[in-house]
Amino acid sequence: MNEVLMPEWMKQWKQDNALAEAKGEAKTQRGKVVALKVKADGPEFWRQFLLELDSGARFLLEIGFRGRVSSFCESDKEQHCLLEVSRTGGVLGLTSTSLFYKPGGSKISSRTIEDEFSLFEFCVNEDDKLTVLADDGFTSLDAKSLADLIVREAVERLSGGEY
Repeated sequence: MNEVLMPEWMKQWKQDNALAEAKGEAKTQRGKVVALKVKADGPEFWRQFLLELDSGARFLLEIGFRGRVSSFCESDKEQHCLLEVSRTGGVLGLTSTSLFYKPGGSKISSRTIEDEFSLFEFCVNEDDKLTVLADDGFTSLDAKSLADLIVREAVERLSGGEY
């Protein structure tokens, strides 16, 4: 048929459908790219996260707390680390956070001794870097920011305040 004779609303309808189809295909392709990036870069994110978590735990002495990270890793199975934070002197207290990651998996999960549970889903930010989403579903965290959040929350649980 002759496109020139086609009513404008039909032309617009065809364009809108073609655009919706293209957007759906682009979203599918983006999802595949993200899945590949998570599988490829997830283990390095976890390794960097453990280094940052350990660093944050060591600095807790500066503010009157003691921190320790224990890591339990198996190469292709779920990996686990434990952050323990306690007060030094004065009022004693202890809290811990267990963190879990399965290489190639889409998330890091955490559970505190107080039975609080969090999931940090992997995502790719606008700079094409692998990050995780905070519990709010919007905030993108790199390995250092996630480690800082986990350590800060442990201190807040023991101190009863926000930092």
